[in-house]
Amino acid sequence: MTTSENDELGARSASWFLLGRRDAYYLLSLLIPFFVYNLALKAVSVASIPGLALTFDLVRSDVFFHLGYALLFFGLFAVARGRRRFLHRVVVILFHASVMIEVVATTGTYLYLQQTETALDWDAIAGEIPPRRSARSRRSSPTTSRSRPGRSSRPPSCTRLWGPSS
Repeated sequence: MTTSENDELGARSASWFLLGRRDAYYLLSLLIPFFVYNLALKAVSVASIPGLALTFDLVRSDVFFHLGYALLFFGLFAVARGRRRFLHRVVVILFHASVMIEVVATTGTYLYLQQTETALDWDAIAGEIPPRRSARSRRSSPTTSRSRPGRSSRPPSCTRLWGPSS
């Protein structure tokens, strides 16, 4: 083997040093479609706003989020590579669960934007969560709705979510 062939072989094996080929292909086969899906939703969202063009400034946070996300899981897979099979399985489950949660959150945010034409933020989410009553206010409240005939058995805080009972 010549020196150039040896250098080429060393460079090829060094690229997969931290991660085996199987793990790297596995991660990339899941992260690339995830990345493309999120950027496609962002592009469609931007295109739906008249007068706004898709620029790198609008997708920069998404690009850097996905780069950081990929680096995080490449690092976790590299740490779990030589370890017990259990640790590798935990990292795979964590990876799949976090990708699914992110896809659901991104899709929900996109659908909310399409229906309301406003961005989904904490105020919109907090407005849908019924206020929690303290134990003290429950003890001092008058009789519950169960004791009154003809009233709904649902707690009063749920009426806003389900509407008044018939």
